[in-house]
Amino acid sequence: VSAEVLRALRRRKPLWKFIEAFCRAVEKAGGELHLAGGIVRDLVEGRAGKDIDLMVAGAGSFGLEKLLGSLPAKRLGIRRILSVGKAFAVCKVRTTWSDAELDVALARTERSTGPGHREFRIRTRNVDAREDAGRRDFTINSILFSFRMEKGRLTGTVIDFFGGMADLRRKLIRGVGCAEDRFREDPLRMLRAIRQKNERSGYSIERKTWAAIRRVAPALFRTIQPERVIEELLRSLAADPERTVDDLRRAGILPILIPDVLGIRKDAPARIKRRYAILEKRLGRPLPENVLLANLLADF
Repeated sequence: VSAEVLRALRRRKPLWKFIEAFCRAVEKAGGELHLAGGIVRDLVEGRAGKDIDLMVAGAGSFGLEKLLGSLPAKRLGIRRILSVGKAFAVCKVRTTWSDAELDVALARTERSTGPGHREFRIRTRNVDAREDAGRRDFTINSILFSFRMEKGRLTGTVIDFFGGMADLRRKLIRGVGCAEDRFREDPLRMLRAIRQKNERSGYSIERKTWAAIRRVAPALFRTIQPERVIEELLRSLAADPERTVDDLRRAGILPILIPDVLGIRKDAPARIKRRYAILEKRLGRPLPENVLLANLLADF
């Protein structure tokens, strides 16, 4: 698998050149460079992946912006480096060869100190790759690809601390460590689990993770900021509206979203699903966002 990921990255020549130069700088400063997040999952599955998330770990006390600033900008196509992290170091790198910015961050741990993921305590000092992977939401998103320079050449290895590779094979959405803890850290992850299940053909939510969603949803769902709810909800509905409605109902989230409707019409979920089926037959998938929301709220 590591060889396949390397081949896929080498084909993206400007990105490969950037990672190679950055890995040299990071190792010189005493750190380690990792590719993190959903792109690793996608590359392991043989898909292109979208967002580039690079994570720097290690005991070295170096400035992330200074490290990036030491790179030869013209040769690597770097247009701008912007530091955006307030509580922790994150840099956005704009390049000439990609429409999307590269995210570069220091390894960190997070501990929630308030409701709705609004307040949390961050630690970046001496955080290793395992600790950073342990703060991720689901095992399939906790897989890392660790880069290293070997005899002057860039190479790397897939690192899987929490069984994400096995869950990819089994098509399971499973919380990292204790799923309930992950949802209490950020309740939006309940919707994200449903969304990722419906975006990925044949996937299911692991039994204990699903039980944790049902257990904490009544207390935690209302703490999520509305704009964050809408974004995840629309993406899941666009992927599979009927299954999303079923999942929201079984999770106990649908009665919180549309309490008045379910209080009056017990058959509301079935009615919503039937209308989605008719709309998809006429308009195709994905349905426009305004149609997705209008149908969900049509019985109000």
